[in-house]
Amino acid sequence: MTTSLIPALARYATRFHAALPNDDTTNSAASPLGSWMLLASLAVSTDFSTTPDQKAAVEDALGMTVEEAGEHVAVLRENEALNYVSKVWYQSQGLTDFPVVNEWIHRNTLEPAEAKIPSQDLLDAWASEHTHGLIKKFPVAVDPAATVFLMANVIYSKLVWQKAFQPALEGTMSEAWNVEEVLHSTHLISQFYQVDGKTFISTAVKADNDHEQVHVVLPLYEDLDDDTLISAAYRIVTGSEGVKEVAAVHVTDEPGILSRDTEAGYKGHKQDTLIPAWEAQSTHDLMSFPVFGYEPLSEAFAAGAKDGWGAQAAQSVVAKFGAEGFEAAAVTAFSVLRSAAMPQGMRVVLNVKYGRKFAFVSTVNELPVFSGIIREAKKLA
Repeated sequence: MTTSLIPALARYATRFHAALPNDDTTNSAASPLGSWMLLASLAVSTDFSTTPDQKAAVEDALGMTVEEAGEHVAVLRENEALNYVSKVWYQSQGLTDFPVVNEWIHRNTLEPAEAKIPSQDLLDAWASEHTHGLIKKFPVAVDPAATVFLMANVIYSKLVWQKAFQPALEGTMSEAWNVEEVLHSTHLISQFYQVDGKTFISTAVKADNDHEQVHVVLPLYEDLDDDTLISAAYRIVTGSEGVKEVAAVHVTDEPGILSRDTEAGYKGHKQDTLIPAWEAQSTHDLMSFPVFGYEPLSEAFAAGAKDGWGAQAAQSVVAKFGAEGFEAAAVTAFSVLRSAAMPQGMRVVLNVKYGRKFAFVSTVNELPVFSGIIREAKKLA
């Protein structure tokens, strides 16, 4: 794997989160990596020989050539820490419309499947099994009479913190930031960064293993738009160029909101670290957002079909953050249908408040896997 994946993924994640529908109050969480891997897996087995414009659009979304993206996917699939699985189902009727579909199926699954598309209940059970119950309903409503083939992948992570948090009522944060409770620890070190002239505080929370972390990135001094926030978070977490670590002696984010004393230039000291508790759920339809490249990919793959084809893809993700651990799962599904279908989704309900939105990025072996924008913090149960 070359270093080209990190900037491409950061760029993709920024565009991915920007396209998610929100009303400026809803927390959003997703696995841009899962969506990127699915798009790359599909693209590498798609014949673009007669559709060069669609290939260019897919490569623009991937941030690299289809061939290079395929090389990255091959390496990522061998990364056991990602808990990555993929599966392809198909309906035999109509496969003659796609002469290369058998090769496509074989190349796009770790379990070379000769599997007919099962019932919705069986697909729901598959999603639940591979996300350890976090996602109970498969994100695409399957009609076996209409669906020709369907591919899905899953990325799942279940973390327990290396050092436990202590839930705490903190007057400064709870009153000024509308956070009813926060997580308190003396084992975490929060660092300050400047990205394009804007200042952030970032805290890396280690899991009880050697390869997973969750990074909480809060902007200081001002509210930021989603694009700026996600882009900065990815750049901070991946150590990209143009990110400057600031050895702040004293930082104040408006009177009474955030006041933090640190020792200039010294990283090994203990400090009381406070971070909000949060929870987020989100569902989104990949086919609604051409930026991801799924629409041109579907057009290229179905270019030789005898009759009109529609396409649908949906992704459902859940991320949770609390006093004891972090759980995240993504199911990404892509299907080609004989007729267009309405997106299927889950309703999101949150009832907590937080005065300034922030971002989180979960990494596995320093590779960003899950990320989200948290607009409302959570009161701990």
